[in-house]
Amino acid sequence: GSAGQVIGSDQIYNSIVTGHAFVMIFFFVMPFMIGGFGNWLIPLMSGIPDMSFPPMKKKKFWLLLPPIMFLAPKKFMGKGPGTGWTVNPPLSKKINQPGPSVNFSIFKLLLPGASSFMGAKNFIETIIYFCQYSNKKMPLFS
Repeated sequence: GSAGQVIGSDQIYNSIVTGHAFVMIFFFVMPFMIGGFGNWLIPLMSGIPDMSFPPMKKKKFWLLLPPIMFLAPKKFMGKGPGTGWTVNPPLSKKINQPGPSVNFSIFKLLLPGASSFMGAKNFIETIIYFCQYSNKKMPLFS
């Protein structure tokens, strides 16, 4: 059978898949697997006590909470975005994507993107300016 027979319609199924992809990629894998382990391992491997900008590390974490709270308010999004994790523009122009659901979902990804950018800036500046090793002796993963 098709996906819509179990849940109700194809649009609801696509919205669930899109929401699951957003949560797993943009709110788990990127912040916790890359950011969390990076904040822990880079100072450890570089021989320094902390990252170069600890307040930026805190701000990076707190930028993730507002988009998580606005993850699925149905009154703003209508049926919800059903575009998949790629948010492909041809899929957002279909008849089954009425309302501002796709635009709102893209807006929700701006703060996690800013959070990832702040983390990357902190990683790069920590490694370049505060690492005690030369380039030849630096650990491979830092």
